[in-house]
Amino acid sequence: FPTIFDLVKPSVAVNLPSYNEPTCFRERLSEAWYRGVDEYAKEVWRIHFERINDTLMALKSHGDWKLFLTYFDLADWAGHLYPVKGRLFVLKAYLELNRLAGFLKRMVEDDATVFLIMSDHGYDLKINKHSKYAFWSLNIDVDWAPQDFTDYYSKILEWIRM
Repeated sequence: FPTIFDLVKPSVAVNLPSYNEPTCFRERLSEAWYRGVDEYAKEVWRIHFERINDTLMALKSHGDWKLFLTYFDLADWAGHLYPVKGRLFVLKAYLELNRLAGFLKRMVEDDATVFLIMSDHGYDLKINKHSKYAFWSLNIDVDWAPQDFTDYYSKILEWIRM
């Protein structure tokens, strides 16, 4: 089946799971888990900063695009660590993602393109489980919020046509 990246040309995808995410990220997290929670937490942050670097490198090397989608999983991993590391650890992760979204949005001030930052899902601290709501940030102002990940597909196509 064609992906959104096949339909929207030119487009850039950075570290999307099941599309082009390096498998070594998951391997490194698995190995760190067996070294202990603190090592796991450090590896989560190391991978996050690698994702930032990959995103910045893609921005520099791909000057012309209609869709740029980059993926960060920091909110998810921070949520998984909440029972051990506490609320402050999760808060730090969300503050970092908000800072990063603002920084990247300022780098991409062209509203003729779609620049989307996504996470797979967040974490609901009240019930200690995955949240229905994911962290996402978009460079264009829209009066819309996804109900499901599949919602993005048609909306991206709509935004590109605008």
